[in-house]
Amino acid sequence: MAKHWMGLAEYKPANLSIIHDNIITNETKLLDKKLVQSSLTLLQNYDNLLPLKRLDTLRIASVSIGENSTDFKQMLSNYAPITFFTISEQYTSSEQAVLLNKLSEFNLVIFSIHKSNANAWKPYKIEKATDVLLQSIALQAKVVVPIFANPYSINSFLFTKNFDALILSYQNSKVAQEQTAQSIFGGIAINGKIPVNTKHYNINSGLKTESIRMRYVSAEEINFRTDLFYKVDSIIEDAISKEATPGCQVLIAKDGNIFFNKSYGYHTYEKKTVVKNSDIYDLASITKIAATVPVLMHMVDDNKFNLDHHLGKYLDLDSTDKKDLVIRDVLAHQARLTPWIPFYQNTLVKDTISGNMNFRDTLYSKNFSQKYPHKVASGIFLHKQYPDSIIKQIKESKLLEDKEYYYSDLGYYMFKEIIEKKYEKPLNKITDELFYKSLGMENLGYLPLNRIHEDRIGPTEMDFVFRSQLLKGYVHDQGAAMQGGVGGHAGLFSNANDLAKLMQMYLQYGEYAGETYLSKEVVTEFTKRQFVENDNRRGVGFDKPVLEGEEGGPTCDSVSSLSFGHSGFTGTLAWADPENNLIYIFLSNRIHPDENNKRLLEMNVRTEVMQVIYDSLDEK
Repeated sequence: MAKHWMGLAEYKPANLSIIHDNIITNETKLLDKKLVQSSLTLLQNYDNLLPLKRLDTLRIASVSIGENSTDFKQMLSNYAPITFFTISEQYTSSEQAVLLNKLSEFNLVIFSIHKSNANAWKPYKIEKATDVLLQSIALQAKVVVPIFANPYSINSFLFTKNFDALILSYQNSKVAQEQTAQSIFGGIAINGKIPVNTKHYNINSGLKTESIRMRYVSAEEINFRTDLFYKVDSIIEDAISKEATPGCQVLIAKDGNIFFNKSYGYHTYEKKTVVKNSDIYDLASITKIAATVPVLMHMVDDNKFNLDHHLGKYLDLDSTDKKDLVIRDVLAHQARLTPWIPFYQNTLVKDTISGNMNFRDTLYSKNFSQKYPHKVASGIFLHKQYPDSIIKQIKESKLLEDKEYYYSDLGYYMFKEIIEKKYEKPLNKITDELFYKSLGMENLGYLPLNRIHEDRIGPTEMDFVFRSQLLKGYVHDQGAAMQGGVGGHAGLFSNANDLAKLMQMYLQYGEYAGETYLSKEVVTEFTKRQFVENDNRRGVGFDKPVLEGEEGGPTCDSVSSLSFGHSGFTGTLAWADPENNLIYIFLSNRIHPDENNKRLLEMNVRTEVMQVIYDSLDEK
């Protein structure tokens, strides 16, 4: 009878498969992340090494020892170029020697120690051999030591004074690994205190740092509506199913927090290679605001360039009608320049028998040499003097009749000449030195095949007209290709993550990670509309939302008039909105395998996704 009263006669066993989901909700995950972040403890930080600054001065290696460290390494790679090593706790003397030799190339080593936190009875002590290895590394480079273990584990160290920075993360969970990696680069601040006394540190010891870089968060952390994800997924999946593009990347950041960074689809319609967040795309005309324009802004800050001077002040144009063109007009696309010149056509000759267009023998070679140094594509090298011929053709081109908004690439060929003349080095090296390296942008840059495996590069067109090959890692734009892949108007490749860093620097008026790259005054000037009275929506180099009554444009209707960015022919868009402190990146290879595929444009995929973001912002 008692069993009946207790309901035991109708006992049903619990469904163990759903216990985890019932207990581990979004709310508990968010709480866990907050607790982990607040607990991170910085016990040592010589010369305020953390958060890491001036990434262009650092050659960083990461050495992991112990349990799994995948999430830690993945998050580290979002911030800077890092070479990763893993070594067993039972390493041999020869393995130690090999590792120390390899690490001699680096001036900063992040040596992370990972102990199991599966239960309280797992051993937490750090092996003596690990301590010996770490002390050896500390003699040849600066070391940052994150410890994913019980706080008493640091008692295993004979001494800690050789460590430049020491972080106690307490556990080896995914959340702890990701938060610790972010703290090293200043994505999040550190303000925890050690709760116990140890051999080297007293209870409540703990130093503080500040957040200086973009942070990776969930939408819930910043109270953003999560149904946004499903809407974006739906738009992208529909576009891919209708072959508007084989794949893409979408990144959204609010207030410096990257809360959506997702890749979709494949590199090609054959569906062999899935798109990953680390993969890169041809940015096309985003190159203008990610390479040429920031260098020009830097030159304005240094009083080496004036927007209201004529082109003739910086280039030898005395015998042409281009000498009196005002630079501000050129950058706002109202200088009457011809929109486009097919420079490659003059380098081809028609075969009298087959009718095919072939390369002129005097202009091209299959092999690199001093005479043919400009690599146009695989096995195609252009004569060293032909880029000068391109500038000559621009000088001799006819100006349009009316001074009105008419988009043209030609000015950027001349800006490239001006920049390289001033700095006496190629544009790709200038941008690396001024911006990309110090911003920690491993993936953004020119000539991707020199630094990135081709498996990570989304292909563009199967070029039957000019280069007779599938373009993968070689810039799609013919003019930029004829400049060896380094154009002022095209040539950059990137993933969404790295491009977001540059856009965030613009949002912060030229500042990022404690460094000033550009003045607030220059950023404000370049990103504002210049000639509204001429029905011209453009800023200085930057595109802007459409004017009232204007159709088309790169954005949805909800963006603020302060917003700015640029789109690219290959199916790309980078946009920043200072009023809403928002960044939106869309990268794709919609022109694969045919540049005439206009479905991405016809379906308004980029602007549809953007509208969903703003709708979610309004209903946040």
